[in-house]
Amino acid sequence: MLELRGPLGKGFSLPENARRVALIGLAETPARLLPLAIQAVNRQIAVALFTDAPLTGLPAALEIQPLAALPEAISWADFIAIDLNLQALPELRHYLGLEAVDQLPCPAQALVMTPLPCGGIAECGACAVPAHRGWKLACRDGPVFNLNELAW
Repeated sequence: MLELRGPLGKGFSLPENARRVALIGLAETPARLLPLAIQAVNRQIAVALFTDAPLTGLPAALEIQPLAALPEAISWADFIAIDLNLQALPELRHYLGLEAVDQLPCPAQALVMTPLPCGGIAECGACAVPAHRGWKLACRDGPVFNLNELAW
């Protein structure tokens, strides 16, 4: 007998009032951000994808920028979605051009990629992500988190 489960956790939630969305691909591929990009384009929202990964076959309405352009563009967005590996979380301020005391000018969500060996049972703790109030588990609380909840 084969039993399938999924999808696990919470995904991105595009705010209703978003008009300018910045997608930031810090992982090896920005592919996990593309469903959100298509949703935003379909709602006629301006979308910019920031990545240094090679890209092909993207919607023409999607503006592509290198990661180096991020610090100047952060103030443009009214919503930010980030895809990154857990190991990159401590370096996020550097990528965004923010000092330790700086805040983002808009709401942001982060898809934090981490191992999920328990398959979403939330008992092993291997997918723990540092938060301001202890730890969050990617399999139960994420893998998409409100960035303000995380310790970065």
